[in-house]
Amino acid sequence: MGYIKIHNLILLLLIPIAMFSQSVDYVKYYHKPILQAENYIIKEQFDSALFYYKKAFSNVPYGFLGDYSSAVYIAHKANKNQIALQFLDSAVIKGLIPTDKKYKIYFKNDNEWQDYLNNKYPKLKVQGLQTINKQTVIIIDSLYKIDQKYRSFNKDVQIAWDLLDNQDSLNAMCLKKLFINGHLTIAKIGNDAYFKATMILLHKLLYDDEFMYYCYKNGFIDKYIYYYAVSRKSLQFKQESKYITFSKDKNIIKAKNKARKQDGIVSSDKFKYLKRFARKSKGLYSTSILD
Repeated sequence: MGYIKIHNLILLLLIPIAMFSQSVDYVKYYHKPILQAENYIIKEQFDSALFYYKKAFSNVPYGFLGDYSSAVYIAHKANKNQIALQFLDSAVIKGLIPTDKKYKIYFKNDNEWQDYLNNKYPKLKVQGLQTINKQTVIIIDSLYKIDQKYRSFNKDVQIAWDLLDNQDSLNAMCLKKLFINGHLTIAKIGNDAYFKATMILLHKLLYDDEFMYYCYKNGFIDKYIYYYAVSRKSLQFKQESKYITFSKDKNIIKAKNKARKQDGIVSSDKFKYLKRFARKSKGLYSTSILD
């Protein structure tokens, strides 16, 4: 699909609404309760952690797949098996594929797990697809193909870089409009298209902290993508960023952790405990940031 056709499709999508208005502050009502849950996970108080996961999910129109997947494990650790299965259903609707043997832990036996895979899983998968806007997914798939096409260009480095930079700018312009107008939530495009959209977005808007925070606060991107975007220069290049410092100064560290807490992000000193917990879960729990 040509770029002009994609642009025209985007204009059609934007006609019904002049501006998407997200009434929920995801930082306050979603990410901060999950931060509370993480603090209780560190203390191994899983009932309290589960309470805050449930609170976060009930506060917003939709939660993110990674958080639901982790909440399944926390419910299991709290011995709330029925709630764990309810969260598992929600995670599957959002795109989780429960065919790996590690998910057997949530079922009484192999027969129950196989029955879930053969009967309930296909129905939940279809249910998840019913809310997806196929027209928007086509746009994302087309932009992603263009994005990857220019990244495989290797004849002339300078020409390739110029083409790539120009195309990234065009792609980002298209996606920015769709994000701002609320068309690119996971609920509307599904997890696969969401992944592609965020990858395209990061290629050009990686250092646009203001726009990334706007998307994060309005629930357009999850904490993992947001934190990576604003912290990449620290994670890859060892430079100071909004939430990360390499200083040993206690006041600077305190200020960074205060900023993290304000935005629903676990403090740097507590994160190591969550990483350890995640390793012990063998892939059933995932930290909500990369540090």
